[in-house]
Amino acid sequence: MAPSTIGIIIMIVTLVLYATEVIPLVATAALSVIAMWATGLLTPAEAFSGFSNTATVLAIAAMLISLALQETGATTLLGDKLSWMNKLSKRWFNTLLCVIAAALSACLSSFAIIIIMMSVADGLVAGSNGKFTRKESYMPIAFGSSIGGAISLTGSSTILQACAVYNDYVGYDAIGFFGPAVLAIPACFGAFIFYATFGTKLCEKWFDFEEPPMAEVVKTEQAGTGKTNTKLGISVAVFVICAVLWAAGQPLAIVGWGGAIVLFIAKCIDPKTSLAKVEWNAIMILALSLGFAAGVNNSGAGEVIANFMINAAGPLGKSPVAMFTIIIILITILTNIMTNTGSAAIVAPIALAIANQMGVDARLWCIAVGVGANCAIFTPIGCANMTVILPGGYRFKDFVKPGLVVCVMSTIIMAVVFAVVS
Repeated sequence: MAPSTIGIIIMIVTLVLYATEVIPLVATAALSVIAMWATGLLTPAEAFSGFSNTATVLAIAAMLISLALQETGATTLLGDKLSWMNKLSKRWFNTLLCVIAAALSACLSSFAIIIIMMSVADGLVAGSNGKFTRKESYMPIAFGSSIGGAISLTGSSTILQACAVYNDYVGYDAIGFFGPAVLAIPACFGAFIFYATFGTKLCEKWFDFEEPPMAEVVKTEQAGTGKTNTKLGISVAVFVICAVLWAAGQPLAIVGWGGAIVLFIAKCIDPKTSLAKVEWNAIMILALSLGFAAGVNNSGAGEVIANFMINAAGPLGKSPVAMFTIIIILITILTNIMTNTGSAAIVAPIALAIANQMGVDARLWCIAVGVGANCAIFTPIGCANMTVILPGGYRFKDFVKPGLVVCVMSTIIMAVVFAVVS
């Protein structure tokens, strides 16, 4: 049996396992790599090379820095600074929630940001005398956090994963810290424009259910001790310095871990307890998916699938813009019916192969996979960011209607940007 056929079979089985989740996702990721090793598509070193990859090491450091900002009260302070938003109209209130969530998720864990912003929204809703509702404010937060997490390499594991596939292919960190922003920011504008124009009115009509009663909102007081304020200042300073150094092109993992070590020394976070809170499941899947992508490339499966898609597209197969758009549509559909981590692992090597077949640089294509994987917004299935807002009382169709509109708008905007910059 040809190596490419073996690779395709493993890909199909992996896709089914990711979509059905009949076994834990990390088990699926591990089995896919083991299968590729057992069939000779990967060496043991290639299979587990993702554990020493810059992307994996950076992801751990980014989680620690994000945790420090939460535990020292920096994120709680944000809620106190946004009380003026109650003076806004509903349309601009929802739009601004989406923008703030996207901006914060650019450098911090998007999952953490959505939880923080939901608490902020609860306080604002409680103080609005019925002007705003949770069912209308949670959704723009979720959209902004999910898509905005793709602006940098630390907002979500999926953008890191997709970009790492390209960086591994070219042999160096070709996509820098804010490299994904070239497509992620335009994708965010799909959500911003939606809420700033017709989206808020549509959601008022679509969300025709009575939201669950809100628990009493307790305002979190900032501790006034010098010790606490010092730790808060240190955590914010470390975050800002790391972001500046990342943007300046300094080594991502070294800068991230340098910041984490400073936080340990300053006792902003405890090494033992903070490392226990790292999302190790996501780290494991990220590392193993890089081995999986290497196996797809080694087998030639990605090239075979790329040729098939180009031929099946007919006249569109000759247009890089058309194929680029098809890749975004593919990843967006997959990421809404299975985990976004799994969909990125499947599609990134295919996108790389298609770009190579068309003789164009695959950098934007892999970025598009990462951004598209973060557009898991029209079902509550693809990522935890959408699942966590279910307490707002949403039904399945309440995700589908606004989520599909935003995804279509974001896809069109990204395709236009690609046509201009490529």
